[in-house]
Amino acid sequence: MTEAHTHGADDLCGAGLTLYVRALRVGRVSTDDTDEAPCLVGLGLLDPEPGNAPGRLRPVAPAATLGSESRAQLGYLIGQSGILDPPG
Repeated sequence: MTEAHTHGADDLCGAGLTLYVRALRVGRVSTDDTDEAPCLVGLGLLDPEPGNAPGRLRPVAPAATLGSESRAQLGYLIGQSGILDPPG
């Protein structure tokens, strides 16, 4: 695992932003995927998936973790995740 990052949830690093968007889009990521972005677990943006899914992390809803100063980043995350796109 890489060194701990020194930024907060309001200013994610590039690796963290990319992985968090993917987690939002897919619904989960592997713990191995966090090697380049350990900040996501440390900041509480990824939590262990409940049940019998060892090694899996699920994203915490952006609104639950990002402060009001980061509304632009929240909009970007939601847009990039595709979670609002119509099915099909």
